Amino acid sequence: MKKRIDVLAENGCDGIDPDNTDGYLKEEGSSEDKTGFNLTHDDLVNYLKTLAKYAHSKGLSMGLKNSIEIAPRLVNATQWVVNEECAQWDADCKGLRVFIEADKPVFRVVSSPTPPITVTHSVTEGL
Repeated sequence: MKKRIDVLAENGCDGIDPDNTDGYLKEEGSSEDKTGFNLTHDDLVNYLKTLAKYAHSKGLSMGLKNSIEIAPRLVNATQWVVNEECAQWDADCKGLRVFIEADKPVFRVVSSPTPPITVTHSVTEGL
């Protein structure tokens, strides 16, 4: 990952956006996580803090994508957060408040579903 971050810095990028950082989540009906390595919240928090520290040393910002369960532990290590489809999953949206309270940007990504759905309200309204 360090080599990838180096390439980004050398090419003038502003930041990194690590994806699939929720490896601690368990598969439905299983005691195994998605990776098969039995990762914990602590494992991912430590890994992401290490990535952020290295990215910062190269002059890059780092965001958190999804992984809202660990957001409070990473708000000081990251500069922004991206959440995909949080209007569909009310619990995710509520977890974004920690970034808003820290005066950090929150980016909501909404993919176009097929068939289209109508969202009548959003838990991020008024945040």
